[in-house]
Amino acid sequence: MPTIEIPSFKGQSLGYQVHRGHIAAKDLFPALWIDRFDEHDNPNGYQRPFDARRSELAAKYAKTLGAFWYEAILNIRVRGTDTDPNIGDVQLGLDRDDISFVPVDREHPNFGLFRVTYKTTTKQVGGDTIPWNRAFSVVDSQHRLFGLEDSDIIVPVCMFVGLSRKQEAVIFKDINDNQKPMPTKLVNNILLKTEGPLAKPDTAIAEKLHTDPSSPFYGHVDLGGPKRRGTIYFTSSEGLRGSVEGALHEYLDLVRNPRLATAEREGQLQKSYEFLRNYWRAVKRTWSEAWDISPPNPPKPRVRFVYKGYKLLTTPGILGLSSLAYEILKQKCIPEDDFSEEFIYNLLSVAGSFDWDKDSRDMQGVAGPGGARVIYKALRDIVVPAKL
Repeated sequence: MPTIEIPSFKGQSLGYQVHRGHIAAKDLFPALWIDRFDEHDNPNGYQRPFDARRSELAAKYAKTLGAFWYEAILNIRVRGTDTDPNIGDVQLGLDRDDISFVPVDREHPNFGLFRVTYKTTTKQVGGDTIPWNRAFSVVDSQHRLFGLEDSDIIVPVCMFVGLSRKQEAVIFKDINDNQKPMPTKLVNNILLKTEGPLAKPDTAIAEKLHTDPSSPFYGHVDLGGPKRRGTIYFTSSEGLRGSVEGALHEYLDLVRNPRLATAEREGQLQKSYEFLRNYWRAVKRTWSEAWDISPPNPPKPRVRFVYKGYKLLTTPGILGLSSLAYEILKQKCIPEDDFSEEFIYNLLSVAGSFDWDKDSRDMQGVAGPGGARVIYKALRDIVVPAKL
């Protein structure tokens, strides 16, 4: 088995003990692996698919004289310690005996040689064979590191030991949230599995809209893994999560409220999901052509599927309709104590002539962040007009 040795300094980072050091990228590369998400092959992973173009650009920048390279964040998982019942994997990681730190002398106990022995194993994830369960799980900097496979460039590294999958994911989210914001939808998946649906009801409802065969979003949500050939994606999991929040607002707070009985919170979560599922089923019935995933006949330029010619299943469309859902819930469903698809469909049917075609008069001004509000106001004035 190969062994990697890195001169390092033992210290603290983010409240954990770490080893900091420097090593040539080509010497580090064989010891790296990525906990990439794939809906089927690695559903508990939290890292995004590898983007070759982005990696190429990152490597090109790193080779530029004077380029700034901040620390790559790595973690050595320890076999048998990640016992989380939802996302843990006690088989992942190295044995403690495979990890050692030898100080240079007694006077300098924090300076020394960090040594890790590992296996060069691989795994099939999303159709690709990738390095797996090696010395260092890459928490942050996968694109920079994987673009320098053969480079002599010296990389600064910050190495944790024994973090769980959830701890890695949370650190990854913290780094991205507090630097340049980047999509962290896969971390929301980790938090849902570890903290539970009552703590993360928006994520739980969005996930169920994707996995429930009776939902019109079934199988059409981009969860953040590799795109699968032949799959049509209406929206991302983060986009759908945001629309859930926009449709339910304070009703989600009832689910999150720890002062309420668990059974009451669970009932509220189920009722909230059923309302949203029924709402989107009614939307699909009302404007069925805007959901049509068949090829247009006759063919149209730049329109691969019928629904692509409409703005309903775009970000402004979904968010605008989510705001309308909140008004219908508050003004109609709750007062009437009726959350059925038929009741909601009858409410929406008065707006059946609303034209979602991208070139229609109804879609004028529907662009950018304000597009959702244009849609919401137009439909609200038809479906639930303000009382005089």
